[in-house]
Amino acid sequence: MKHICTILLAFLLLLLSVRDMVTIASFKFHQKAIAATLCVNKAEPIPMCAGQCFLGQQLEENHRGEEDPFSASQFNLSEKPVYFQIASASSEDRVSRPLQITNFGYQAFCPSTIQDNTFRPPRRSA
Repeated sequence: MKHICTILLAFLLLLLSVRDMVTIASFKFHQKAIAATLCVNKAEPIPMCAGQCFLGQQLEENHRGEEDPFSASQFNLSEKPVYFQIASASSEDRVSRPLQITNFGYQAFCPSTIQDNTFRPPRRSA
């Protein structure tokens, strides 16, 4: 099962890297039909592009979704709602309660039952 998944993922990665070549090869194979039906300039008496306009649109469409998934343009923060609540406390509450400082030292996150030395597996006797 792992071999099938590996081969499938490798094939998909290869297909992703050569998708422009596949688009161009498909265009060259169907160029006459594309020039006759899908070309923008087919109404002109002497069309100069021979379907190249359609090829340009297809290549642009291939690269439209290729943007970096972590780019800043993908995450427009102005459209995402931010929820917060302001806790209102009167000045009397602030004065009456002393400031509590919590120690977030190393010992707070690491219990004392954990050993600090490195684990070494036992040696095999030959």
